[in-house]
Amino acid sequence: MKTVAKMHKQLSMLLGRRLPIVRRCVTSARPQPLDEEQSVASSLLKKLDMIGSQLVQDILSGVIQQAGGMTTATILGRALIEESNEYISRGADPKQIRVGLMAAVDEVIYQLNAMARPIHVPSMRLLSVAITSAQGDRPIGGLIYQAIKRAGLEGEIAIKTTNTADVELRFPQNYTQIGNEPEPEPSRSCHLGRWVTIPAVDTLLSQVYAAEQAPGAVPMRTSVVFLVGGSSEADKNQKKKLITDAVMRTRAAVEAGLVPGGGTALIRCMKPLDSLMVDNEDQRLGVRAVRRALRMPCWTIAQSCNIDGNEVARVVEECGMGEDFGFDVVSGRYCSMSVQGIMDPTKVVRSAVTNAAGMASLLITDHEFVSESNN
Repeated sequence: MKTVAKMHKQLSMLLGRRLPIVRRCVTSARPQPLDEEQSVASSLLKKLDMIGSQLVQDILSGVIQQAGGMTTATILGRALIEESNEYISRGADPKQIRVGLMAAVDEVIYQLNAMARPIHVPSMRLLSVAITSAQGDRPIGGLIYQAIKRAGLEGEIAIKTTNTADVELRFPQNYTQIGNEPEPEPSRSCHLGRWVTIPAVDTLLSQVYAAEQAPGAVPMRTSVVFLVGGSSEADKNQKKKLITDAVMRTRAAVEAGLVPGGGTALIRCMKPLDSLMVDNEDQRLGVRAVRRALRMPCWTIAQSCNIDGNEVARVVEECGMGEDFGFDVVSGRYCSMSVQGIMDPTKVVRSAVTNAAGMASLLITDHEFVSESNN
């Protein structure tokens, strides 16, 4: 619990923070919030109790691999653990609480799926999602849009560093067999918004990449290659991390659609839990723990911007103006989140909920794994 609490304190400061939207310069890359989120967590985990930290680290690693949403998972996880431990201290059965907790999570996932709005390829909404996923970087977002438009959900998108000063996107030819390669033909490249034709010899880049990845293998899916340059190795790595995260989040949006952002979708999942049927009172306590935790991301976003989180969460919960009615911390106004473009990939939100529940379930039923060291 100490591990989760300390991570919650540090990571929650990143959620909802007002970050500047800056157009990309060829010679620089600004810090990435998603990258910062992971580095803060990694730094904290090194300093915390080894046994409890490893348990939490394993779960949060799953969040990153699935779709992201580590901060939301940590906030939800802490709330679930604190609520559950309060009930346990009063004599409730941890295992029954866990049963109720998981039943509630299943209902939340169902509601999120029902709430999701599809993303079509191509569409202006997909472009908007790509730009948002790239932390507001319009040129990079445009390249990601072109990549996913070409590769879809199944095609491979390779991201490699190169000795140039900029980022470009290449669409290599398809291959019928590696090792018996066709003559290279000219391909097209999108160079931060400018289309150019690549000489035939340069299309060998994709053949070399394919051979490195799967020597002797047969057909590849349509491949898209990002060539990431920069003014230094650190600059290249920052850009590559931004693109990798943004591609993952944009694909997640295409795969499962979007739900209202800013914690709004989770608040909309609270009311259906009131009628969820369970077998006993301790299971009902597990459902109650989930219900109370669902308001915490919205609360935390507001609090992080020095706005009354209790008031914001209450208004969003009680207002009957539609499922996407929420609070925009940038403007300080309540609004339609979809109209304002404040939407989250459904897959990311689902990942945060399920992994938070997994974290809580382990920590409330397996107390012997949690270290009590004061170091």
